[in-house]
Amino acid sequence: MKLLSRSFAALLPILAFIFSIALLLGTAALHYYALKHAAHGSDSASIGTTPSHFVIRSDSFLRFAFTSASMGAIKPITILNAPAHFVDLLISYIVSRKPFWFPSSVGPAIWTGLTLPIFAVPAWRYVGLGIDALLGRRRISTVNGVSSLGLVMLFGTLAAVLRFGLAQDPGLVPGLPEGFTLWTLLFATPFAAWLRQKIVTGPR
Repeated sequence: MKLLSRSFAALLPILAFIFSIALLLGTAALHYYALKHAAHGSDSASIGTTPSHFVIRSDSFLRFAFTSASMGAIKPITILNAPAHFVDLLISYIVSRKPFWFPSSVGPAIWTGLTLPIFAVPAWRYVGLGIDALLGRRRISTVNGVSSLGLVMLFGTLAAVLRFGLAQDPGLVPGLPEGFTLWTLLFATPFAAWLRQKIVTGPR
């Protein structure tokens, strides 16, 4: 109860970040343990079944575990942190003039899994401000109320386009349609709080 009494503007970004990173690291740990178990003390592990199996050396266990874990966790992480996709695109265009950039030393899946939870912190804080206002802990300004409505319209439109217009596009980032749908609802929180304070308390 004491935890819930704290500001959601501070609490939500922390919880979302911890959950995303814990999902990635926990899955990576499971994959690493599976590789160690498959190696049976040797310096390599065989993955898959004959004839499509392949061998991984022990010095590559950790990298393989993180890569495979990132590929498995990328969809829930993207759904949870969908607004961060735009920050990722901006950085990619600034660095490489391409829509998808990542450091070659970590690979695309690991890069996305690690950076999206960081890039999404401001969005989670914004939603937290709306929840705090709904609980009567603060007031939402008209600017935030209008920007909330604008974000709802933007993400709702994107969700509809991705779900019905580009659903079969093989280049579509996994989780974005579901993520934009979720954030259409989350971004409505400040607007709902703004309407509530206008109806209940009136302008000050």
